[in-house]
Amino acid sequence: MDEAVVIIVVLVLAGALAGYGMPPAEVLSLLAGAGLVAVAVVGLWALPPRRVFHAVLRALPAVLLPAD
Repeated sequence: MDEAVVIIVVLVLAGALAGYGMPPAEVLSLLAGAGLVAVAVVGLWALPPRRVFHAVLRALPAVLLPAD
């Protein structure tokens, strides 16, 4: 069910952006990023809380430490 909601939102967003004159290449790149974020959120939502906590802890060093 969650996946269907994400697909509907993405399609409505694409139609609205195209309707307001945004170039198709920009619409596609924006929707690709939004789709990746949606997949991550739905995927994390389906995992047990302990696994989400461990995934966040593993990701923190990459986010907090500056790249050389």
